[in-house]
Amino acid sequence: METTQGNQASWNAHAYQAWLNRFGKPEEAAVRIKKDPAKRIGELYKYVGDVRQKRIINLLGSNGSKAVALALLGAEVTIADNERYAKELAAEADVRIQYIVADVLKLPACEVTQSYDIVLMEQGILHYFQDLRPLFDVVSRLLAEGGRLILQDFHPVSTKLISSRGTTANIRTTSIRRSSKKKWPIQNNWTGTLFRMQPAKCGCGTGHWGKS
Repeated sequence: METTQGNQASWNAHAYQAWLNRFGKPEEAAVRIKKDPAKRIGELYKYVGDVRQKRIINLLGSNGSKAVALALLGAEVTIADNERYAKELAAEADVRIQYIVADVLKLPACEVTQSYDIVLMEQGILHYFQDLRPLFDVVSRLLAEGGRLILQDFHPVSTKLISSRGTTANIRTTSIRRSSKKKWPIQNNWTGTLFRMQPAKCGCGTGHWGKS
């Protein structure tokens, strides 16, 4: 238990410093986001649409910049993660965000009640999971009928091939609407009817995930 807590503390400390290096102090980043929240959401904006009064949960919300931007646009936002930077960013932006500090696969029962309009996952999440089925089972139990999963991710190898500053290469986004009549069309190896592996244009032997 002590080793686990020590590892968690070390991870959080390094993550906080990484966000400081990339985005500056939370008060500085908050000023930039407040000037144009839609710009901070980026390509995701065309998928989320009008978020006023919508319930959105950002799984593994990381630095919190997307969540803060969505809250500024009128959404009711929850983050499932444990990031000091995200909490300070929300405070500096003067928005209210609910935080769930828990393993994303072990969320409190009061949260997995199919009440969210949007589940958002973005920027390097899938490679943390050896089996995607439990993750998408959680997503299914979070989404209300007709709600949408918006997923933006990239092949983790791409981060080793380019600078960590700026836009990550080979980012792909998809939006999936929940229906009680359909199962998630995603297999354990992240291939199949929804996604397939595409070779990288650089010919380096890696690739990115894209729609079939």
